[in-house]
Amino acid sequence: MFSNDTSMQIDSSFNSDKPNKINLANRWNQKMRYSRSYLDTDVRLIIESDFDYSGGVSEEAIREFLQKFQILNSQFTTSLILAE
Repeated sequence: MFSNDTSMQIDSSFNSDKPNKINLANRWNQKMRYSRSYLDTDVRLIIESDFDYSGGVSEEAIREFLQKFQILNSQFTTSLILAE
């Protein structure tokens, strides 16, 4: 997780030997909001999400952000497992 004065970012990385990783990332980005996927320089699949709290933040808002990312991460994992 990365954080600065007005935002935080959380990510997960996945090692996969599936040949169509870039297609999986592209499909994810086409259909999903609040997160993005890409291949990093080590050719790992990354899913990440940003939380902007420049207008203020509550503990509940951070908790909700983390819960949403956990759901997105599970959905991404399922997509990776089911990918051809």
